[in-house]
Amino acid sequence: MLPGATMQVLMLKKSCLIYEAGDETLKILTPIGEYILQSFLGTEHLENQVWRFYESLVDNLPQDSRQGDIQLGLHAGNIFKIVEIQIKRSFEISHMNVLQKLYDYPQYYSSLEPLVEKYLRWKSQMNLSDQTELMFLQENILTFMGEYGKAIGIIHCVEQLYKHQEALTTSSISMNNTIEQTQAQCYQRLGNILSSQSNYTQSQQKLQQAKDLFENIRDMRGVAQCLQSLANICRMLSQYEDAKILYQQAKEHFDEMGDRLGTAQCLQYLGDICRALNQYEDAKVMLQQAKEKFEEIGARLGTAQCLKELGAICQMLFQYKSAKVMLQQAKEQFEGIRSRIGVAQCLQLLGKTCQMQNQYENAKVLFQQAKEQFEGLHDGLGAAQCLRSLGQISQMLNKYKDAKIMFQQAKEQFEGIGYKHGAAQCLQDLGTTSKMHAQYQNAKVMLQEAKEQFEGLHDRLGAAQCLQSLGEISQMLNQYENAKIMLQQAKEQFEELGNKQGAAQCLQSLGDICQMLSQYEDAKVMLQLAKDQFERISDRLGAARCLQSLGNICRVQNQYENAKVLLQQAKEQFEGLQDGLGAAQCLRSLGDIYRMLNQYKDAKIMLQQAKEQFEGIGNRLGATQCLQLLGNISKMQAQYQNAKVMLQEAKEQFEGLHNRLGAAQCLQCLGQISQMLNKHKDAMIMLQQAKEQFEGIGYRLGAAQCLQDLGEIYQMLNQYENAKIMLQQAKEQFEGLGNKQGVAQCLRSLGDTCWTLSQHEDAKAMLQQAKEQFEGLGDRLGVAQCLYFLGIIDHEVSHLIEAKVKLEKAKDHFEAIQIPQGVALCVDQLQKINEALAVAVDNQA
Repeated sequence: MLPGATMQVLMLKKSCLIYEAGDETLKILTPIGEYILQSFLGTEHLENQVWRFYESLVDNLPQDSRQGDIQLGLHAGNIFKIVEIQIKRSFEISHMNVLQKLYDYPQYYSSLEPLVEKYLRWKSQMNLSDQTELMFLQENILTFMGEYGKAIGIIHCVEQLYKHQEALTTSSISMNNTIEQTQAQCYQRLGNILSSQSNYTQSQQKLQQAKDLFENIRDMRGVAQCLQSLANICRMLSQYEDAKILYQQAKEHFDEMGDRLGTAQCLQYLGDICRALNQYEDAKVMLQQAKEKFEEIGARLGTAQCLKELGAICQMLFQYKSAKVMLQQAKEQFEGIRSRIGVAQCLQLLGKTCQMQNQYENAKVLFQQAKEQFEGLHDGLGAAQCLRSLGQISQMLNKYKDAKIMFQQAKEQFEGIGYKHGAAQCLQDLGTTSKMHAQYQNAKVMLQEAKEQFEGLHDRLGAAQCLQSLGEISQMLNQYENAKIMLQQAKEQFEELGNKQGAAQCLQSLGDICQMLSQYEDAKVMLQLAKDQFERISDRLGAARCLQSLGNICRVQNQYENAKVLLQQAKEQFEGLQDGLGAAQCLRSLGDIYRMLNQYKDAKIMLQQAKEQFEGIGNRLGATQCLQLLGNISKMQAQYQNAKVMLQEAKEQFEGLHNRLGAAQCLQCLGQISQMLNKHKDAMIMLQQAKEQFEGIGYRLGAAQCLQDLGEIYQMLNQYENAKIMLQQAKEQFEGLGNKQGVAQCLRSLGDTCWTLSQHEDAKAMLQQAKEQFEGLGDRLGVAQCLYFLGIIDHEVSHLIEAKVKLEKAKDHFEAIQIPQGVALCVDQLQKINEALAVAVDNQA
């Protein structure tokens, strides 16, 4: 240290001529420095010394980009200032060399681009090769910053430059090769920009032109780059098999040339394709390899992109914590190199992660931020994708009107930039929204149109997804045969594409259909297979949903202990995945089990908790369904006024959600309450209205149930012929739906009617049939009820021994399924039979 330097520094700091930066370096304010230079020193001489110092510093920056970043960051302001001064003063090749060195640091592109522009003003002093090289460097910078219009303008200037040169010079092989080389590079660069703007058709044309020219002059690096870009377009259009072939060809060229960057990029994109096909383990291997290769050559952009894709895979595997960490790291790396597009993409993926966790408010904020950044970059594709994601969140929150508006806007934006694939996806979303809104005809039209558009784009995955949704609509409309055909076809298409997740989802839906048809054993087999497939691809959410369905089947079969175990497991898995919706649904089903066990206190607690959880995640539909079940409990407890209030409120909420199915079900329950209050006229009006509403939405099961209820009312009014007609019609409709449960219930009611009419043989035949069907379904409650009535009939016709056997069996069933009221009825009848038997014995004695 110089003598007295410390004191001098303190004096300069006190006078505010210098200041101490956060990295403990001393800096001088630029205006003060310039004033001192101009007033007291020979400015040009000193500036030349400063230039030589910084020229040497830039030339000798460490090859490690991170170390270079640190060193450059300490001097960046001074370097750009002195370079600007030198460029203004004179033309020197050394200035161009420094500009090319600084090009390796994308975070400074916004400061570098104006300097390149100023240096190009000396183009009269430059040879054609240097001028072209620098113009292409400027185009690269502008493209990186999303300034596509300016970048295209630079490319056209290069084309004009060579056309002018061609007109001025004599033709030669060397000159012709140079012209073809430059024209090929222009086509290639235009193709890449058009691809970034989602103008894929024109992009493919330009890239093919470039590839042909590169092949003509045997420039294999250019050929490989064009193959890679053409593969990128196929990947964007979900034409994965074509993309894989092109990437593999490009990679082989890069390998032969020892181009590690090109090889790494091809590995990266092949990993992206495996990710899109749900081949996550293969994707992770390739992306990790690509990331390591990028790190070896100091390619920070490629490293950040791989990190982003690895985060996206963790997201798809429901490893949300790891996903967020990787995506945040990638975002910071993109920020470090000033890649606004990379930052926007990470924000988009972070939003998707929150969306998958049902953290909708956080997701909305992140998608909105990403959308604004994409718009600032004039990236119509990214902005439209974010708008579509915001629509999906509104859809999940049952805000169907908002969702439709956003999907329609996104569709128009995709169409505006010529991105047909995105427009087809929005049409698919609109169809799905209509499906969720129970607008099944509109949904079918949109999904069929979307399917045809996907087929026209050769997107077999999108077409299979639409076919899957069309199958699910047929399932909702109880058109089970059509549903099974479509879902089977979709399953086969997913299998051909190697999409194990889609195939498993179709298998799950086919299992659900078997459940609806009361084919419980077949349903269990399919759902178990689907669960196993989900587990093999690490789709924990799909596996949890299968567990949930298996639990619901046991619930319907009155296998309540098994049901409770399965639903509890599913609930815990949903909670582990932070899926509040799935967890709330399981809690609702568990509450319904306790309702069926007449443990109303526990049932109410669970249903109230589920309702609050649905409300907490903004799921109004789930909350309304819980309110509906709470109303049903009050109905079963004969708390009819409370039940009516809750069911009326639930009905209005369903109507507010445009959920006609839920509204009709509440109206049906309100009719049943009026029936129990002996307000038969009101009951029949409500049940008739509910039946018409069910028929209006094609819900044949609900319509059949209303017919069944109406038949039972006629039975209570002693209008037995009308009762038999209604119950017979209901039975036939249940048979048409393959609903064995409904058929068995109607047979039981018909048997009860015949018993009332003292038509004992007919009654016994129907009750026996009903009993056998309930046994086939594993419905011990139905079996117990039939045995009870058969025992009563035998008692009435004095077949006391037979009656006693049946009533004892009924009692055992009631005890096994914990129905104390049924047990008490059987005990009462058995006591009467025992008394009658005792009398008979006495009489014989």
